[in-house]
Amino acid sequence: MSPCASLVLALALCGLTAPVVAQDTPSTPSTDATTPDTFRDLTPPEVARESEPLVCPDRPPRPAWAENLDGWEVQRSLLLSAIYEARSYEAIVATGDCSCTNRAPSWDEADAEYQENYAALDLQAQTDAESEFRRLKNDLRREARAICREQGNW
Repeated sequence: MSPCASLVLALALCGLTAPVVAQDTPSTPSTDATTPDTFRDLTPPEVARESEPLVCPDRPPRPAWAENLDGWEVQRSLLLSAIYEARSYEAIVATGDCSCTNRAPSWDEADAEYQENYAALDLQAQTDAESEFRRLKNDLRREARAICREQGNW
């Protein structure tokens, strides 16, 4: 029997025996202070789907076309985000200003740049362009972070 088949069989057997084991366990918690609780609450905590940013919470929304893309189409949205972030860091470094105007600008300019220069490219070319924008952002990150920390907006 292959290792994979053995693993599948073992998991199947565990799945069949789990209800039997659970039936043997008392359903009411013990009131005896010396006995540790036998059940732990493993329910995951409620987590917001999208967390609110700590800085510039009134950020403008992403363009509607960049939301809920399927499959490889997601690459288009990733490139748009890379353009947006790189241009934001460029503005912060160029002006020395980390106000929300530079830190979380409108998406209009990034969207226009994407539509004009990248929308018609194939997937590989868009992936390559995204890598270039990520490199640019990473090159500017340290300087932008220093400016923003100084201004209390990081």
